[in-house]
Amino acid sequence: MQKFLIQYERPRSTICQFLTLLDRVSFSEACKSFYQNFTFEDISGFKPIESRINSGACGIVDKVVRIRDNKIFAWKKICLVHENIKPEEIVKSIQNEYNLLLRMLDQPNILQLEELLVNTKDATAVIVTEYCDGGDLFDVILDCYNRKCGAPENFIWMIAYDMLRALKACHAYGIIHNDVKTENILLNKKHDFSQENDYPTFTLCDFGVAVAIPSNNYTIRVKTLNGTPQYASPEKRMGYAFNEKADIWSLGCVLYELCQYQKAFPSDTSIHRLSNQERINICTKIDIKYSGYLQQFIWALLTFDMNKRPSAEEAFRTVSVIM
Repeated sequence: MQKFLIQYERPRSTICQFLTLLDRVSFSEACKSFYQNFTFEDISGFKPIESRINSGACGIVDKVVRIRDNKIFAWKKICLVHENIKPEEIVKSIQNEYNLLLRMLDQPNILQLEELLVNTKDATAVIVTEYCDGGDLFDVILDCYNRKCGAPENFIWMIAYDMLRALKACHAYGIIHNDVKTENILLNKKHDFSQENDYPTFTLCDFGVAVAIPSNNYTIRVKTLNGTPQYASPEKRMGYAFNEKADIWSLGCVLYELCQYQKAFPSDTSIHRLSNQERINICTKIDIKYSGYLQQFIWALLTFDMNKRPSAEEAFRTVSVIM
């Protein structure tokens, strides 16, 4: 099976041109048109090590090795033809993830892009990224649930610190991640709660449903609820205009989950009907072993009014002082 490589060092417009063609013509026609202007490099040099380390609506993630230098990468294979998803939605997801990762190369705590591969035989695109050996934060939650004990407080503060660094970078580019959740936070090594002060680095991944806010528009409104309902902010759930502070609410849900090893707001919860006191009650359910600083911090992130919710920069300053 022949595969072709488009390296990220090529101009962004090169990749955008190919993906834009997919909006208008079939995959084979886009490839034919694209080949007339650009030369592809054969890349038979990747070998799978472990399959299905993760999966999503459009594709699966494998662990692979690049033969020429034995470097390990994650290989996200996205099928461009899906029976339940419109082709233009798949293409938009690829455009989002590739273009946004490309803009944020070398940004701390954001998954690093390596290559984009296009397979003409089975109509797939593959995004190759750095590989994080420690799995995702969802695995940590499962471990907490099995132990019936929340994560150590220092561990939670480290996650808050790393994720706010990532979100600061996103928001500085006018980008809303739009799907901050435990499954999209990766660890660079396996966690071991018994090893204090030897915590992993946390990395934000999966920009498939990210939203870029127009420079002349502070808020954005979408017709459908993208992302994961359990982590969606009240304004998003109610279909109102939202901004980058929707990501802050989602992070608050993640931190709560680490404390209580259960979701703060299940998907069937009518968040907009909860009173402010009921929200306070949710935050005060956090185990008393955690400091008041952490409880108040999570409470601040879960502020219903997005205008009163802290920005990533403000929240990051708070964490920096506490740590």
